Amino acid sequence: MNLEVNDIAAKILPLVNKLKGYLGFICILLALAAYMFIVYRIQTIVNTQPSDEAVLEKLEGISQPSIDFEAIETIEQLESKNVEIQSIFQEARDNPFRE
Repeated sequence: MNLEVNDIAAKILPLVNKLKGYLGFICILLALAAYMFIVYRIQTIVNTQPSDEAVLEKLEGISQPSIDFEAIETIEQLESKNVEIQSIFQEARDNPFRE
């Protein structure tokens, strides 16, 4: 079985001529296959759960916020001393989205 480059081209040429009529269909099938592969990969990536070690590693970097109670007491004292400021705070509590 000797195959020459010219023989290969001569054997493939009729096949290429037959497939020219189905070129649009083949392109649509290839695009659909690529789309299905992308959707499958997204689904597998979304559904994977992180390991416990990865979760603990992320949690170690998070620090808990601390509340300065002295600052809160100072603000409450200042609020109670000034009637105008007290009314602004009360309005903000009643409707925080009003400008």
